[in-house]
Amino acid sequence: MLNLLSRTLLAFALLVVSAAHGAEVAPLPRFTPDDVEQLTIAQLDTRTATGDLKAQAELGARYARGAGVTVDLKKAVSLFEAGAKRNGANAQYYLGTAYSMGVGVKQDPKQAARWFGKAAAQGHAGAQYSLGVMMATGEGGLKADPKKAADHVLKSAEQGFVLAAFRMAQLHIAGLGVARDTERAADWYRRILKTQDHPPSTAGLVVLIETREATWQPGDPINQPPPLAKEEAPAQVAEIAPPVMTGPITAAAPDTTLSLLPDEQETMTSFKTEQGPTIEARTRAGALTLFSTSDKPLSCQIGVTFSYLEKDGVRTPGTFLCFQAAMRVGQKVQVCDVVNRNFVQTKVEKIELTKCSTLTP
Repeated sequence: MLNLLSRTLLAFALLVVSAAHGAEVAPLPRFTPDDVEQLTIAQLDTRTATGDLKAQAELGARYARGAGVTVDLKKAVSLFEAGAKRNGANAQYYLGTAYSMGVGVKQDPKQAARWFGKAAAQGHAGAQYSLGVMMATGEGGLKADPKKAADHVLKSAEQGFVLAAFRMAQLHIAGLGVARDTERAADWYRRILKTQDHPPSTAGLVVLIETREATWQPGDPINQPPPLAKEEAPAQVAEIAPPVMTGPITAAAPDTTLSLLPDEQETMTSFKTEQGPTIEARTRAGALTLFSTSDKPLSCQIGVTFSYLEKDGVRTPGTFLCFQAAMRVGQKVQVCDVVNRNFVQTKVEKIELTKCSTLTP
């Protein structure tokens, strides 16, 4: 189920039930791909002709990716549409992704939300995650509802969808739609790391332990830090109030090239705004992590524009949209993770904060 446009969407991004603290953290369930992913094009054609919905969606995926066939987005979308109308969850998810990205069709967030909703209602993990992402900020005509959005993401995470599990960790860090609980966030990171190597989760867990927002446990990817002299007061939970800013807050980037090589030394770069938060970008273990400090309690959507992403000597521009992030006065908080082992060099051109709302204690 996790192929096609979902992989395209995540090309360089990589973008609430856990064990009680102190207990053994269970790994995520294994996310099992459909058996049709192992079939040849000829076999998919044959099974599609018999009405096999999964084979039809997979065949569309192959045409969209150019896997074993020449890329044909028109044919891919046609296959998705045919399967979606027959209530095929995979086809509905792929069609929603196509509308979300404007691949093979005109970009249409409302259509994306519609098809994600239909697939999510059938328990499709990718669609549950995508619907939750859109619902968090009210995209595609959906009513913005952080709690319902988190519920959709949680359902996806419980099926082993790694992106959803990673998002659950960040939602608990920010306190968006769920209780702010950094120990639970750490456990989500641990559940991911028990199933696979995932640099963003490694970086996120290390940050929580280093900043004393999560308690170190044996097996964590960091040595146990020394005990504090005295306990620190827990952070206050905040709720989102109506929007207070309309235009974007733009942070221009310094002339700095960042490396995403897994073994590269850690670097930290600051991005200052004329008004609003300061953003710091840290590269470490192949991940680019953004932190913010603010003189105002804000919740903003963060967009990162790369002037280039370099792979095999070829440079291409790129963008990445983080979800809504909470920023509190006097606190340095983690707000976004971007990772891609394929792109080893990158340059951030600007960071934009939009859809900003006040946070009230």
